Amino acid sequence: MSQVFHHVVMNHDQWEWFLNDACDGDPELRAELIALYLEQAPQLLAAMSVAIEERNADMLRRSAHTLKSNMSVLGALELADLCDRIEHLAYLNRSEEAHEPLKELVSKHDALISWLREQM
Repeated sequence: MSQVFHHVVMNHDQWEWFLNDACDGDPELRAELIALYLEQAPQLLAAMSVAIEERNADMLRRSAHTLKSNMSVLGALELADLCDRIEHLAYLNRSEEAHEPLKELVSKHDALISWLREQM
């Protein structure tokens, strides 16, 4: 397991606990949850990028909030914190300041996506 993954998603045991708790230990539901996340996350990240460029604080806030919730379920708490920071900037109508947090989020998110794909 990569060092980046460890940092982004806590550690394997904690991640397993979060995901199993969210799925009540059901392996089919777990696979479905991961698949749904893998489908939705890139769309939400793209929406956040567009929202920043268009200075659309409402779209940025909603996209960041949704992604934050999804990441929290998976136990990716550092990434959820980045989403929270972006959501807060949008709430303050300071979307233009979200470029750097989004860049960091995308960079770290790649490690999470790779690891989740391995779990399918």
